[in-house]
Amino acid sequence: MTMGPGYHLVAVVAALSLVGQTWGQNQKVTPEYLRQLRVQRVQNPDQFFYDFSKPVKITQGPGGSLRTCGIEELPTLAGMGIAVSLVDLKACAINNPHIHPRATEFSFISKAPTSPMMVGIVEENDGRTLGQPVSAGSVTLFPHAMVHFEFNPSCEDQQFIAAFSSDDPGTETSTFDVLRMPTEAIANALHLTIAEADALVRKQIPGTGPSPGEPECRRRCGLQPTVF
Repeated sequence: MTMGPGYHLVAVVAALSLVGQTWGQNQKVTPEYLRQLRVQRVQNPDQFFYDFSKPVKITQGPGGSLRTCGIEELPTLAGMGIAVSLVDLKACAINNPHIHPRATEFSFISKAPTSPMMVGIVEENDGRTLGQPVSAGSVTLFPHAMVHFEFNPSCEDQQFIAAFSSDDPGTETSTFDVLRMPTEAIANALHLTIAEADALVRKQIPGTGPSPGEPECRRRCGLQPTVF
C-alpha cells in the first residue's frame, strides 16, 4: 500500500527525533526503519476510529454544539495534516464569525431539511464580504485564516461536517477575542466611550460555541427571546 505524504512526513520527523538517541549506535535511517516507526505509532486498531457520539471534548453553546476530532482527541492524527468537526446548529443559531489560524476548512452540509444554511466569508482588508445559501449535500471552502460563519435561518436543526488541512486547526472566535481586549482598545476600535465599552463587555462576552441567533428569527419560529 502506498503511503501518503503525511505518513512520510511523520516518519521523517519521528526518525529525526530518534537520530540523536541512536546516533551512537550508527542506526541507519532506511525505508524499512521508517516503516517500523509508522507501525509503532499505531499499536491498537481502535486508534483508527473516533466516535462522535462519545466525544472526548464538546464545545457547547446556547445555539448548538461543536465536536472536534483532532490531535488531542485522536493522537494517531499527529502529523497527518487533517482533522474533522461535527457542528450542530439549533433553529436560528449561528456559528459565530471565526478563523482557523492553522488550517483551511472544507465543510459538507449534512443536514438542512427545510431551507439552506447561510454561510459567509469576509476576505482580508479591502476584500469582499461573501454570503451564500448552501443546501444539504453541498460543500463550502473557507480558505486558511479567513473569517467565516454559518447561520441556520430555519426553524429546524441543521448540521455540517468540517474537514481541516491540519491535525490542530485551532479556532479564534472574532467577537470573543475582540471583547477580551483591554477596555481602552475596545473603546477606540468601536468609537465608544470607556463607559460604553465597559458596559458592552459586562453585558456579555459571547462564548466560543454557537449562539442562539437574532430575535426576529426566534419569534418566527416560536422560540423564547434570547436573554443577554
